[in-house]
Amino acid sequence: MLVLLVIVVVLFILLAAFSSDTSNDFDTNFKEALSKKKQMINEAFEEELARKCTVPAHREKILELIKDDLVCVYGNQWNEVFADFPISNSYFMPFSSPMGIVIMLTLSKSGLMPKQYLYSKIEISNFECANAYECLRILQCVEKNIQKRKQDQSFKLKFVPYMMQEGFGKTFKLIPDYEHPCSGYFAWNYDKASMSKARTLELYDKELIRICINQSIGPRSLRTKPYKDKYLL
Repeated sequence: MLVLLVIVVVLFILLAAFSSDTSNDFDTNFKEALSKKKQMINEAFEEELARKCTVPAHREKILELIKDDLVCVYGNQWNEVFADFPISNSYFMPFSSPMGIVIMLTLSKSGLMPKQYLYSKIEISNFECANAYECLRILQCVEKNIQKRKQDQSFKLKFVPYMMQEGFGKTFKLIPDYEHPCSGYFAWNYDKASMSKARTLELYDKELIRICINQSIGPRSLRTKPYKDKYLL
């Protein structure tokens, strides 16, 4: 009985030590990632950039600065979305408004990210000004610009899939959902605390490009016939 008690105590101590080490690793990774994220935020510059977007002369110069990215994302249709985009004081969801996209792309030219992403995850969706595939293309431009500015190719964004619950009790397990990019999120490769155990995808991964195209909706979607051969949804 005494031997059994000793074994139980030892196992408890080992489990507690393992949990402590795991927690310490997470805290360390989180702090290191947060420190790097802070280096990519310049709130004063971002606010001044937003103010300049309200001045036609500055706006024209800003659009010229990021025109190559806009053409990369939208082709010749970029002018329809951004030629006279509305001014918004609330661009906390960068993909949800033309102004948010303009600021995000312009910041990336300086190696920066919107302040929104200091504590929030990078999520995409099918916004009117950017469907899922266009959001992915924007992120590809952001990654390229930041790598160029920092002269460091190691800065990479990764797609982290949403983890779906399957089964209960002994059959419980988490399954990564790669087919719905709007349910997952994107994180910088140095942000280990935000990574799941599932396989992550790089921005130019063919599978990620495919699912973003398939999930895109709206007038500029590459899915020209989304309901072909479908009778029920």
